[in-house]
Amino acid sequence: MFTRILGWLALMQFATSLFAAEPAPPPDLKSAEITLPYSELKAIWQSANREALAKRKPPVEAALLSARYQIVFKGDTAAGLVDYEVENFTEEWIAIPLLGGQTQVEEFEPADLQLVVRDGHYAVITNRPGKQKLRLKFALKLNRCSLP
Repeated sequence: MFTRILGWLALMQFATSLFAAEPAPPPDLKSAEITLPYSELKAIWQSANREALAKRKPPVEAALLSARYQIVFKGDTAAGLVDYEVENFTEEWIAIPLLGGQTQVEEFEPADLQLVVRDGHYAVITNRPGKQKLRLKFALKLNRCSLP
């Protein structure tokens, strides 16, 4: 039994000495080539540059895409309805200017958005990215001017 154990130990030592030989030199890769389909190359490039692509900011944070006015004139007042389409290009809080501050706002939809006066204009405050539709009901007192 003892001789068997010594035999196994000798065999193990011999095997480890074979594997502990000097490592093979690295292959010469100066003239090596790899061929990939474009779709795989594009996927590799996108995964390597994901952070750089994600951090790019749009040239503008938000935009007023359209404003459709319906106005009724009665005496020295103008009353109306405006349908806006705005777009926030980020997920950050942004103020998008709408009407002039001298206008009296009677209703604003949707109610979950905030309407504030900023820099002499009504502005919608939002952090919701993407397009949004707004409706604003307003009234405005007109100034009379007499022409000679």
